[in-house]
Amino acid sequence: MDDAIMKLLTEVGLEMMADKPLAQLSDGQRRLVAVAQAFMGLPKLILLDEFSAGLDVEEKEAVIRLIHKVECGSLVVITSNLPTEVEKIAQRLIVLRNGVIQFTGTAAELLSQARGMVWEVRLPSNEANSVIERFRVSRISHENENVVLRILGDTPDLEGAQSVPPTLEDAYLFLMGNAIKH
Repeated sequence: MDDAIMKLLTEVGLEMMADKPLAQLSDGQRRLVAVAQAFMGLPKLILLDEFSAGLDVEEKEAVIRLIHKVECGSLVVITSNLPTEVEKIAQRLIVLRNGVIQFTGTAAELLSQARGMVWEVRLPSNEANSVIERFRVSRISHENENVVLRILGDTPDLEGAQSVPPTLEDAYLFLMGNAIKH
């Protein structure tokens, strides 16, 4: 087998599967083969559409390491709906909505747009639903007897609401004007 092919298979953790037919590989392994193929021949442009779908955590990390090894002068374009994945990979972001560019820049620049616009409040469970109806909520979690809400927008008129640093997900939702709705 060609050394370059074997090196790519090793990068994604498939060196032991090199001689197996694709039909004998799992869905995740076939996905890794497709990703490795995209890197064959050191292309100047690599397109990865939702590359991590169907991959476990270790496989995702192997692909992310492979992306980071791309030589200067090459461009890797990924699509992803996973903010943590984007933060690990992207140097520049382009956010599209219905084919129209809403943002272009770095993750730090996107985060700066939401700075001062993300609030966290802890409420008793019986009060949470009315707050969810009134505000744009980016995350709901539970902490003991309380519900913790991350609210997007201007200072909410809620006792105990504290400004918190935005996550990339908060910044994206703030930009897009979306939030969890029940």
